[in-house]
Amino acid sequence: MGSIHHRRLRSHKWPGLNLPSNLLTLCGSGVSGCHGWAHAHPAQAREDGYLVSAYNDHPETIPVHTWKGWMMPDNTGHWVPKVV
Repeated sequence: MGSIHHRRLRSHKWPGLNLPSNLLTLCGSGVSGCHGWAHAHPAQAREDGYLVSAYNDHPETIPVHTWKGWMMPDNTGHWVPKVV
């Protein structure tokens, strides 16, 4: 089962908290599965785009490493390949 993960964590309140570019569906919960892994390994999760800095108001500028390669989420809920 999947759960909604906030790339910029919910504890870092800001107006864009629930924008599509800040949300990922990950397996497990905040303590299990991929979702739990992202919270247990913040440095690697940041490197892979699963977490973004509390100071970043634009998570749509941070690519996410997925099974399709590096993807860029936008605020309409779409994902496009990262242009190199």
